[in-house]
Amino acid sequence: MKNKFISFRYTISVIGISLIYVILIASLFWFYDKEKFVEILSSDRTLYSLKLSLICATVVALISTILAIPASYALSRYNFPLKNVMDTLLELPMIVSPCGAGSHDTHIF
Repeated sequence: MKNKFISFRYTISVIGISLIYVILIASLFWFYDKEKFVEILSSDRTLYSLKLSLICATVVALISTILAIPASYALSRYNFPLKNVMDTLLELPMIVSPCGAGSHDTHIF
């Protein structure tokens, strides 16, 4: 009996959250203006922002690869002082999720 009640509450919750998303997506189409969308998408400011984002992402990916390959090789093959500290510092971005970092930023600003 208890499991059926929990399952029913779960189903109602999923339906409610899904309904919220459906309403939000439908509202996007309600206020959609094709001419304005194309105008904004083809503006110089938008194109510059896209170009800058692609350049930054490419440079960061290259720098990360150049630094990560030797660091991972050294961590896996050699024993050296403060190896655990370096391993922790390199794993920290994976441990602290973007959500956690985002909530931290909202408290600062």
